[in-house]
Amino acid sequence: MAVALVAPALPEASSGTGVRVASVVSAVLLAAAVLAVSANSAPPLPTFLVVFLAVGIGMVALAFDATNARAAASLPEALLWATAGLLFARSFRQPTVAVAVALLVAGLALAGVAGDTSSLTGKASAGDPLTLELAAFGGGQALALPALLAVVLGAVACWTAMLELRVGWTAMLVLEAVALAAALRIDPVAPVLAAFLLPNLDRLAAGVRDESA
Repeated sequence: MAVALVAPALPEASSGTGVRVASVVSAVLLAAAVLAVSANSAPPLPTFLVVFLAVGIGMVALAFDATNARAAASLPEALLWATAGLLFARSFRQPTVAVAVALLVAGLALAGVAGDTSSLTGKASAGDPLTLELAAFGGGQALALPALLAVVLGAVACWTAMLELRVGWTAMLVLEAVALAAALRIDPVAPVLAAFLLPNLDRLAAGVRDESA
């Protein structure tokens, strides 16, 4: 949110490189905030507190959208969508579900079913909760990420904490995936899910074996 407020006051980045830099910086900071909040909202935090968090964030997001806050509304919108991923992950704590859902959603995103690459290059509408608008330096829009990314980040952060996976490596690779997707202007959902699965393959496989034993 701070980036969205400061970005218009920065020197205008009219070139392609400047816009991509703004996209990468804003996308990484947004993803990092969502990961941090989601990781701290995993068990043992009670579920009812997560629901209260969702209600509170939802009210803030609605207030921002009602005033056409555009990029400034992206953080509360992202956190609201992340709570949906959180609640899903808390309801399905099995490694088998984590792997199956990650592969399914990644496959749908790659096939263009779950993803929406048009939101990356098109202009987001003011008050649109399905896109997370990122501000360009000097004003305007640098990028618009799909809201599904926030859902995925919430679930990934929760599963990583609950299933005792590699938290540090996962967070680092997820943020790198977000940065790469923003720089290349590709749908970030599949890269983020790959960044979740790859460093945790052995632990997830062990968990799946324990479930089937």
